[in-house]
Formats: sequence, C-alpha cells, structure tokens
Amino acid sequence: MKVKHGAGLSALQKKIGGMCGKVIRGVPQLARLSVPYNISGKAATASQIFYKNRYAAKVQEWRAATPAQRAAWDLLGEPLNISGFNYLMMVSEMNQTDINPDETEATTLDNPIVSLQGNMNRIRHWIIALSGEAWGTVTTSTAALAAKFHATTGHKHTGTAGDGPVLTIPFSASPENSMLQAIESVFVGIISSFGLAWSDLGQRGAEVYVFSLAYLGNGIAVAGTGTNGKIFRSVNYGLTWTDLGQLGAETYVLSLAYLGNGIAVAGTNPNGKIFRSVDYGATWSDLGQRGAETQVYSLAYLGNGIAVAGTIPNGKIFRSVNYGATWSDLGQQGAETQVISLAYLGDGIAVAGTGPHGKIFRSVNYGATWTDLGQRGAETYVYPLAYLGNGIAVAGTGPHGKIFRSVDYGATWSDLGQLGAETYVFSLAYLGNGIAVAGTYPHGKIFRSVNYGATWSDLGQQGAETQVLSLAYLGNGIAAAGTGPIGKIFRTTM
Repeated sequence: MKVKHGAGLSALQKKIGGMCGKVIRGVPQLARLSVPYNISGKAATASQIFYKNRYAAKVQEWRAATPAQRAAWDLLGEPLNISGFNYLMMVSEMNQTDINPDETEATTLDNPIVSLQGNMNRIRHWIIALSGEAWGTVTTSTAALAAKFHATTGHKHTGTAGDGPVLTIPFSASPENSMLQAIESVFVGIISSFGLAWSDLGQRGAEVYVFSLAYLGNGIAVAGTGTNGKIFRSVNYGLTWTDLGQLGAETYVLSLAYLGNGIAVAGTNPNGKIFRSVDYGATWSDLGQRGAETQVYSLAYLGNGIAVAGTIPNGKIFRSVNYGATWSDLGQQGAETQVISLAYLGDGIAVAGTGPHGKIFRSVNYGATWTDLGQRGAETYVYPLAYLGNGIAVAGTGPHGKIFRSVDYGATWSDLGQLGAETYVFSLAYLGNGIAVAGTYPHGKIFRSVNYGATWSDLGQQGAETQVLSLAYLGNGIAAAGTGPIGKIFRTTM
C-alpha cells in the first residue's frame, strides 16, 4: 500500500500560492499561522482567499480539539517527524484516490500501531464495509459512519454487528472528508482504550513471582523473577520470552532499570547484589554485594549516566555516575530500613519511597543528597513511584492500598484514598497520553487512570493472581504486567 503523503499538501500550497509554504527538516509543512501572509506582495486571488479561510478554519478546529484528539494526531505525525496539526492538514488535503490498494490488504490493524500509513488500507476496508460504496466514491456522511461504528463491538469492522470497536468520540456533523473523520475516530478510540484489556501470557517456567520489568528499547524487554532469581528476555515487545537463567546464586531479581546505550542493571536478594548488562540484557556481570545489604529492592536512572539503588535492611541509597559500573554508598535515609521505590521526575529531581515509616524522600541534585518529606498519612510503606509528565507523580502505599499524587514534581502530595478494598499498591507505570496503571494486592487487580492519576477505575483481577508486582511500558502502544503467586506475565496493546 502506498499513501501519497505529499500530494494533498503540495496541492494546497499551490492553491494558496506563496503565502505560507515552507520546509522544515526536509519535510514540507504548512506554517502554523491563523492568518497566512502573501510573500509575493500581490493581491490575493479569490481562490487563495478561499484556501486561506479553509486553513484558518483548520487552525480553529485544532484549537477546539480535545487533548485525546490532539494526542492521536501527534502519534500519527511522529514517524514523519511532524506535528499532529501538520499531519491533520496533510490528511485533510488527501483524496480517496491517494490511497492505492496493494495485494496483501488485511482487515485488521497492524499491531503495534505505528503510523497512519501502515494502517490506511485497513481503515479503507472498514469504510467500504460500513458505507457499502466503492472506494474513491465514498459519500456517506460521517454521522452515518459514526452510527455504524457505535453500534458494533469487537476488534475489527466488517459492517456486521458485533465485529467492530465501540468508539465514544463524536463525529463532526459536516466534515470535509468522511475518510479523515473516520481515521481520527479510529485512532483516538484506540488510544483511549489502551490498558483496558490484558492477555495472559502464562507462567515463566517454574517461577512464582515476576518482581520486576524494564524496557530496553528496540522491542527488547527484561523481567526479573523469583524464587530462582532468573532473568527472562523478550525481543518482540513482550510477546514471547526467553529464560536466560539464574543470576549467580540469587533467588529474587527484585529490580531492573535501563540506563541507555544498551546498559541495564538488576538488583537481587538474598545477597544484595547489582548485576549489569552492556548488551541489552543478553548477558549479565556480577558487580557484587552493596555493603552489608541483602536486598537491592529499587533502581532508577536519572540521566547523564547517573543511577540510584535503594536497599534493605539498612535503608540505604547507593549512587553511580558511570552508568552503573561503580557505586557509592550515600548512607541510610533517616531511620528507615527499606528504600523500596525510586523514580526520576526530570530536571535533576528524584523521589524515593521507604519503610517502615512510609516516607517519601526527595532529591533536587540528581540523587546526591535527599530531603525527608515525611510519612504519607498512616501508611508504613511507599512501594511504587511513577512519573506521569508535566510535574505529576504518583505513589502507591500500604497497608491501606492508597494512591498519593503530586503535581509539583514531588514537593507536596495529596491523598487520593484507597483503591477499592486493596491493601497494597505494589506497582505503577505510565503508558502515555495521560494513561497510568496500578497493580495491587491481595486481589491481584489492575487499576487504570486516564487523567494523569487524578481518578482510577478498577479493571479487576488478572486471572487467579493475587499480586500485580510489576508494570512497564514497552513502547509502541504495548505494556506488560508481572504477577504472583503463579509468576505470570500479562500484556496489553493498543
């Protein structure tokens, strides 16, 4: 399938004349101007005025779009290194005949969804099935298409009830182009449903806990397990996993972090060691025990080659400034004996969650020094921490299963209350576009937020598991969850 990305754009530039065409990074784009100007100094023609007004209308449409709609268009523009607005303009000027069928058309979306180009023919099939019209001559209004989208359920559109995703995004009453509106709705619907449904990939060998997960880029992910202290590795975004064996004599791989440049680190129990990989998790070297610590329970990368590790039973933070090759002991954090979570919030700011006094510590100098922010209510453990962007962070606690939220880079925190009847929030992850997920105990549930952690919905228990111990975003619209006591990995996709 070939999509003539530049066809509509070039046509619009010709129609407008020399008023707002420019090239950025080699990609033709339209200047984002509400009132395009005429560089030639000549009076605008009637045709140019028409298209100037049309362009201005698109600007207003973009300004009126919801955050979810803008996020959908930004996602589409990423592969071409252009903004979502410029992608909107580009597709707005496409004709139906700019999409050419190939010999291998499918009726389902490519997974993961990477670009509009990779899935245009799938959407073409849906529109044909829904409209009953031949491609190139589709005139069915988007309102009519919307009614058919909303009337069906499932995973693809063949025009029959029970065979298409239910989309809640409203359609424009009088669109310029049915194809454009259908595409927008499909992709916004896909993004808004991310993290809702999880597939059970089964137990990892004889392991009973998947304590840690990390994404290393290029489709590569690693999982740390217990009770045999193994590393499992995936090279296809968590779809299948290979057993790399036990890390030394360790029985639990409690933490994992990616430091960039193919370098990853793992923290273990019962000998409190850090292991390091320089080949995207394929092989691991034993860096030895951290002082007298028995558990390296948390790890985080703070950028610029700086990493931090949290330990038990002396509540210490260790710090590396050379991508995990060597580590310095920063000492115990207050009277805490467990540093069980770490997260980087950007701009040199990091936070640490501790026990048994349920405190959050904060650093503003890349983990060099830490300030005690105090206990979170009556909680005794701050298990997971996650950064959701825009200064927003969330923390999960026990024994009352609460979520705490910060909107000022971890300086202050608000108590959002207990997640259902859960007593511990063991894991958190950010999936992008305002979507976050939380894993809990004792009912093995996943909770989901679509508003940067402000409110949470209960997605229910994952199989028969009682603990969702780890969560990670693996890129390309894919996330994974590690559980216990059956040691499974669950996976969700857009």
